[in-house]
Amino acid sequence: RTYVDEQGNKQIYHVQTMGAPVHYLLREINNEASSDKAKVDAELEADTYYNDMVAAMAGHKYAAQVEIKEPSELSKYRLYRTPNGSGFAIKPDGDIVAVFASQSEPRGGSYALLQAAVQAGGKKLDAFNTYLPKIYSRVGFRPVARIPWNDEFAPPNWDKDTFRKFSDGEPEIYFFVHDPFYYGESVEVPLVQEYDAAVELQNQALQSPLSLPSAEVEESPRQSGVAADESR
Repeated sequence: RTYVDEQGNKQIYHVQTMGAPVHYLLREINNEASSDKAKVDAELEADTYYNDMVAAMAGHKYAAQVEIKEPSELSKYRLYRTPNGSGFAIKPDGDIVAVFASQSEPRGGSYALLQAAVQAGGKKLDAFNTYLPKIYSRVGFRPVARIPWNDEFAPPNWDKDTFRKFSDGEPEIYFFVHDPFYYGESVEVPLVQEYDAAVELQNQALQSPLSLPSAEVEESPRQSGVAADESR
């Protein structure tokens, strides 16, 4: 299906099954006359967004892999909410962050939230190589760079035993760009050592589709995600 993004460009988005609340969000984003119903005032709602995300992630086995942005950061982003209380944020450069599904959101809602984020102007994101890359690839996010695990920069609440099945608790970080012609096929993902170098490759991929990795290389165990949808 196609949609018109916030810059007026016609785009393609990948269709996944979605619950009615997120379908409502997609409709509202695509409806210029009522787009304010999906987008909330970041300065006024940053604290509420933060508290709701903390509550949604409480008790989640793999919560440590998701960075919860502070209200001071959220207030500078564009924030979107569903009627069921889920949400996502988009930074000025198109980076999608702080995505969360509330307990009221139908299972699998993360797919539709990401589709909505793309419609709202989201272009890129990054994540630990757990089950998240599998989710992202299914909605058209192509991995373009990766960096190795580094204990120095591990999330403060990270428990390696909890994440043991993902590279022995030390997963790489993958960097993605949205590619409307990518459907999850295997790609060779360049490994760099520094975060900034990975972001540079990510931004290059956004500027020039020709710089995207080839889709003809066999996928290695380190490059694959986990098939199960454990997004909530």
